[in-house]
Amino acid sequence: MKEKRTNLILLFSLMLSLIFPIIGNYTYFNLKPTQEGSSNPIISDIMVGNYTIPGISVAIPLSQVIKIGILNDMDDISGISSWNGAYLAAKEINEAGGVLINSTTYYVGLVAEDTDEADPNLVVSKGVAAAETMVNYHDPHYIIGGFRTEALFAYQEVIMDAKIPFISTGASTDVFCENVRDNYARYKYFFRILPLNSTSSAVELLYYYASLVAYLNATYGFSTITFGILSEDLSQWTSLVAALQFYLPFLIPGSTVLTPILFDVTLSQTDMGVHLASLEASGAQIVIPLISGSSGIIMGMQYGIMKPQYLLAGINKLATIDSYWDLTQGGGQYEIITQEVYRTNKTENTIPFWDSFVAEFGVDPYYTGTGSYDAVKLLANSTVDTQSFNPDKAVERLEKFNTSNPFIGASGNIAFYDTHDLVEGWPYGYNLFCQWQIDGKKEVVPSWGTVYSNSIVTASLSIPYWGIQNIVEDISHELPGSFILTSDADDPDSDGAFDLSWTASDGADNYALYRSDEPITYISKTQTVLLDDNAISPFSISGLKTGEYYFAVVSYNGTGQKFSNSLHITVELPRPGNFTLSSNAGDPDFDGTFDLSWTASDGADNYSIYTYDKFISEFNESITVVADQDAVSPFPISGLPDGLYYYVVIAYNGTGETMSNCISITVDRPMPGSFILASNADDPDADGVFDLVWSSSSNVDNYTVYEYDQYITAINGSLTVLADEMGGVTLPLSGYTTGDYYFIVVAHNEYGDTLSNCIQVIVALDVPGPFILLSTALDPDEDGSFDLGWTSSSGADTYSVFEYSSVITEINGSLTLVGSGITDLSFSLSSYDNGTYYFIVSAHNTNGFTLSNCVVVTVAIPPSGPSSPDIPGYQLIFIIAILGVSLAYLIRKAIKQQFLKFI
Repeated sequence: MKEKRTNLILLFSLMLSLIFPIIGNYTYFNLKPTQEGSSNPIISDIMVGNYTIPGISVAIPLSQVIKIGILNDMDDISGISSWNGAYLAAKEINEAGGVLINSTTYYVGLVAEDTDEADPNLVVSKGVAAAETMVNYHDPHYIIGGFRTEALFAYQEVIMDAKIPFISTGASTDVFCENVRDNYARYKYFFRILPLNSTSSAVELLYYYASLVAYLNATYGFSTITFGILSEDLSQWTSLVAALQFYLPFLIPGSTVLTPILFDVTLSQTDMGVHLASLEASGAQIVIPLISGSSGIIMGMQYGIMKPQYLLAGINKLATIDSYWDLTQGGGQYEIITQEVYRTNKTENTIPFWDSFVAEFGVDPYYTGTGSYDAVKLLANSTVDTQSFNPDKAVERLEKFNTSNPFIGASGNIAFYDTHDLVEGWPYGYNLFCQWQIDGKKEVVPSWGTVYSNSIVTASLSIPYWGIQNIVEDISHELPGSFILTSDADDPDSDGAFDLSWTASDGADNYALYRSDEPITYISKTQTVLLDDNAISPFSISGLKTGEYYFAVVSYNGTGQKFSNSLHITVELPRPGNFTLSSNAGDPDFDGTFDLSWTASDGADNYSIYTYDKFISEFNESITVVADQDAVSPFPISGLPDGLYYYVVIAYNGTGETMSNCISITVDRPMPGSFILASNADDPDADGVFDLVWSSSSNVDNYTVYEYDQYITAINGSLTVLADEMGGVTLPLSGYTTGDYYFIVVAHNEYGDTLSNCIQVIVALDVPGPFILLSTALDPDEDGSFDLGWTSSSGADTYSVFEYSSVITEINGSLTLVGSGITDLSFSLSSYDNGTYYFIVSAHNTNGFTLSNCVVVTVAIPPSGPSSPDIPGYQLIFIIAILGVSLAYLIRKAIKQQFLKFI
């Protein structure tokens, strides 16, 4: 059998390469995100850059984020479910502590860009722009997504240009992975994780029909089968319709394929009814729907109403979502559909994923959600294995997931061909065949070993009780008999308690009882099951609130079910009874903390509390809600500031409301008492050491001391806290330099704060004392070398010498600093040329500086006389001159030494 299947696949693939380029490219269907609840992705509390980090509560740097981008139509179920699946996977990874890469913990972050690719009026440039924004602005390590072939064709090029690993989770067209084979260097970054490619899906579909026909033949005995095809008149189905017409007779000898019915996607319910009737009249026994849009809902409704004698089995994308049963009002019962994943044990991870998704988002996952979940888990796993974000290493690692080493995902055992396409066939990638069965339950039905093992089957195939023409007889006469549901409730019922009774349903084995807020014509998840399969008439109902209620009983036997009439009962209870509000607050209340209590109001369902600053005599928009229909007596109030407060409680039930009396509460909390701040600092203070002292404040718990450089009138963030939560009333301070300082103390208790007066402390520390500057220079100085000397400045630590070209009166940037950090009382200068120079010395200590007087030194070096070796006697004159100069130098040096001794 396996060899025959392989040969058929080869033949089938050859033909598909010629006539079947885009099987599985499901187009837009007009079901906006009501099924998923919201058009906006879920955003966690933690955002890093533009990335959502699910499952953590502390901020992390972007450098510790595995950045995964999602490209899809974020206003469509495909994109919303894709985001939700990725979000769930990231949350699970992050809540488990993230992953360790190069000894650093990383967390998975997500960001999405809307490609708008589900729009029937597709604008390809929107997807390209989304991809460019993703690549250039978000700079992800990896990208997942894709849904519509035409859009993905265009924007995948942006991703390939950027060499970012991209896992497709939505598009099935073969050509994407054929690109990997034909141009590996460019397209090696593309992988498909879900769904199966078009060719594989079509092969599985054909083999399912062969096994289905074999089962019907073995069970009911017949020699021929007639297939009908009901397809949207869209180009995406053209090749599949042709393939079904060609291969079904070839694969199933004796079978006939009727002329396909191709309908406009805008057809009415009446038009759909005509098509379904036409198929029945033509002898169809199995009708293959090929529908991706909202016409699938119309078909399901009409099928349930008309009950034509054939089995629906094919592709109806909206039938894969959990709301399909309600959308068709149960009309989709017995319909068989292809579905990538359902709640069955495809792998050990499938059911846990399914249950977690439903718990997190309240709906079943669409196939893009399952694909995104597996993609995020796969990418995180690969990153840990490579300990790198290098895209080529990521590709190498992903390529190692093959049939010998699959990745165990929720969608299956994920393995890749060398084209990076999903390996098809049990136990790797394969589709499920699911059937809507009784009471809105979807089940995985057998493929009889041709597509998947019976181990994942959840229920046997169910045949419509109205039969399949020329195969299964109409057994509707074997259904339970009709019966009537009644009650003894008043109209309206005033206490919400009554009995439901029903007549016997002939042939019924058991009964189930349902309640709803709208008429019951089919079993829905929105209805309340009062008793499932073991209800006995009469059945007592009690405790109902005011409202409109509908009841129905369903009788069952082995053939099927029968509905009773839908019984409408109106319950109108009396308004809530009078009741009294009180409190345990003091008069006045000293702490703003007390309980509100009230007596029970007869018939009340719940209570609200309101407050206002005036007496409350009626309910209006001015009063403030404290608790909205969830208050329970006693109700605690705490932390109120001083003031006058009024309260009422309102009791509610479905009939109306009743207001309690209005009470007033005065809050007068004992704040800390007034107190005085002072200091023992001198005025001015000469050493910067002093104490702050204040009188004791009554009712005080502790004190805080503040300092500022201006007068303090309010406590704010500009002030410096010198001490906090002090118990004493004295604070020693020291180390203050010259300046003006302002201080204030705040007394605290649980009811508030009280400020002291603000005081000023002026600190004026001593600066160096006055001193005199002199010089040893002659007037004029003839050699440009001289000493500066000065008297000692009291309190000085060091001295600095400054020079300028005019009289110096202050120290500024124009002066030349010729010496600093000097501890002696002299400083030698030399090599000055002819000119006039002004000098001043600055004495320094930690409190400031003091300037000396300014001295002036004029340097006038005499010119040297000319030499004339040819004039007799010149040498003698020269020698005498030398001796004269030497004698003058010696005299000058002696004078300088005496001067230095003097100073």
